Amino acid sequence: MKTCRDPWAVYGGAGLHLHGIEDGPLADIDVLVSDRDALALLERADVTRKQSEPSQLFRSRQFLNASFGQVPVEIMAGLEVCREGKWWPVEVHESISLGMGDMPVQVASRSELIRMFRLMGREKDLHRARLLETAP
Repeated sequence: MKTCRDPWAVYGGAGLHLHGIEDGPLADIDVLVSDRDALALLERADVTRKQSEPSQLFRSRQFLNASFGQVPVEIMAGLEVCREGKWWPVEVHESISLGMGDMPVQVASRSELIRMFRLMGREKDLHRARLLETAP
């Protein structure tokens, strides 16, 4: 991710985890990037375009899979969620840098994660929003 030229951020369950809140085992790490950075990341040998099943809830212009370690990394650009028949962009407007070993990781801020989880609207997302709202 050091090669990204635009802002990027971890969100989802991994974002929750990076904010110190455990919500079960981490299945994957979700990262939002710009279209430009997604296309540049495709030039790496450990990043491939991911084939996804059509979804009535989510879509993205770029959906990539990265093998950066033991936990799968899903990189998305142009992510949108469908709510009440309308597609809404899922964007990170504010991120913070958290140290992870020798590399800082950009993660959506606590308030951004709450907003994003509420926008996504699934029961697991609403549960995660409540965890963030009630955690110290």
